[in-house]
Amino acid sequence: MKPGVPLFITLVAACGGGNRPAPNRPAYASVDGALASVLAGDTSWHIGTNADCTNPSLKEMLSDNSSYHAYEATTDVDGDRHPDHLFALVKGDSGKFYWIPGRDEGFDVPRLFATVNWVREGGFVAQDGTIVFGRFYSDVSETWKWSPATRRLDPVPQDSTSGS
Repeated sequence: MKPGVPLFITLVAACGGGNRPAPNRPAYASVDGALASVLAGDTSWHIGTNADCTNPSLKEMLSDNSSYHAYEATTDVDGDRHPDHLFALVKGDSGKFYWIPGRDEGFDVPRLFATVNWVREGGFVAQDGTIVFGRFYSDVSETWKWSPATRRLDPVPQDSTSGS
């Protein structure tokens, strides 16, 4: 055996030989960094703004409430006590919905969870792991709920939200 090899083996064994898990670091320090990563993939889409809305009822509501953003929401989706960010990418009437999980010091990679072909007519409502995107003053909506079993936002069947 070469000189120093026993010392090296002793040091590796004492340090755990790399068997320790790496610290769980977030992928992005800010929401802006996570948003930019999604936009870089296809520049023909943009982050939805209230100006994209074509629903007259929602437009009237938006004129009275400047704090509501139809295409973005912040809530604790997965129940880990970190605020998560939801947003819609818009291209024409098409929409892609993303969830950015919040972590201790930043945000994980954005996750696509749904698409719709009527994005300009609706808006997000999010609370306690349930996300609804719907046309205001209409029965048309899509709902997703956090599932601890699948660790994702799963669609909620329409008939289970009607209360009948």
